[in-house]
Amino acid sequence: MKKYGRVLSIFIVIELLLLPLLQADVFAAAALPIDISVVNYTPEEGLTISWKNPAGAQSGRITYHKPNGSLETVELATAVTSYTLTGLQNDFIYDFSLEIFSEAGGTGELIGKGFLFFLPRISFYVDRVAQTKSAIPGGGFEIGHEPRLKLRWVMPKYGMAAV
Repeated sequence: MKKYGRVLSIFIVIELLLLPLLQADVFAAAALPIDISVVNYTPEEGLTISWKNPAGAQSGRITYHKPNGSLETVELATAVTSYTLTGLQNDFIYDFSLEIFSEAGGTGELIGKGFLFFLPRISFYVDRVAQTKSAIPGGGFEIGHEPRLKLRWVMPKYGMAAV
């Protein structure tokens, strides 16, 4: 038993001494996160988004779902840091995905990726509810002591649910 314990302890000591030599650095090949921000939105001019490119950016791609369920792709030929998207519809949640590449034309290594949800506008509708008049002691009628409105809105739809 003592021999077995001695051999085992020698083996453990050798393993602990050689462990740093057997380790290798492992790096994950993940794209850097990109923070996308909304600069401006008007229905006439569209949505302007901007971001900061990581080092080595040469081109990019913006993809998003349209209300009809199709996937729209915008190729960014150069390393721009902003883009304006037009033709956005109300009551629809857009999902913009930005990918930045190390080579021109959307090729090479994916070095950055960002994501943004955007809802241009929600449509609200309001109607007045008819009120009954109530008699006032001493003569006359009063209306408006119980004001009410009927409020409705359109529930926004999400792009990927249509696909």
